[in-house]
Amino acid sequence: MYKIYINEMPLFIVRSEQALDFGINDHSTLILPYLGKVKSLNQLIDICETPGDLRQVIVYSHHPESILNGLKKICKEIPAAGGIVINELNECLFIYRREHWDLPKGKIDPGESSEQAAIREVMEETGINNIQLGKMICHSYHIYRTQRNGNRYLKSTSWYLMQATKQTLQVQTEEDIEQAIWMNSHLFLDTCKPIYNNIREVILTMHLADDKIKKSIIQ
Repeated sequence: MYKIYINEMPLFIVRSEQALDFGINDHSTLILPYLGKVKSLNQLIDICETPGDLRQVIVYSHHPESILNGLKKICKEIPAAGGIVINELNECLFIYRREHWDLPKGKIDPGESSEQAAIREVMEETGINNIQLGKMICHSYHIYRTQRNGNRYLKSTSWYLMQATKQTLQVQTEEDIEQAIWMNSHLFLDTCKPIYNNIREVILTMHLADDKIKKSIIQ
């Protein structure tokens, strides 16, 4: 299953048998089969961009990868990488950019691995150094339009867990970053708004992985 955010609304790409898990079509849920026509995906994105009462869209196929590949044909893919940095006080590093709370991330340069890009982007956007790279947390996807030409892009981001000592932060203002803070991640989710939905999910995925590790230790 893939989950792609479009205008903050989730588009689920699932196998045909998984579509049953989402119930039936109603005012808040739209469930559609993918019939292999790539151009139809443009209409699907249009629906997600102006959803009305819809809260989620589900498109299914026996081969869900074909849907993702179709989206990559009509939206230029931008590979990116970023991270959640945790310090010795168990605080995480967050940034405020373009009127939303976010995590440091950015495009992967040619010849660069996603791990290298994640560390570089965190360093550039927040000014910290001596970062230790940990495990991958997850991948996230979102589709957006540029204001300049209206073209659509599919950003696929690889997220990593990182460690660093608490340091003074110096934001990259040329990337429209206004603020960077160290804060407990649970407190951040409760108090800092607005947060992009895909960023919230990355943080929750980190929490879930951490809970699984703690349970395995107890057992």
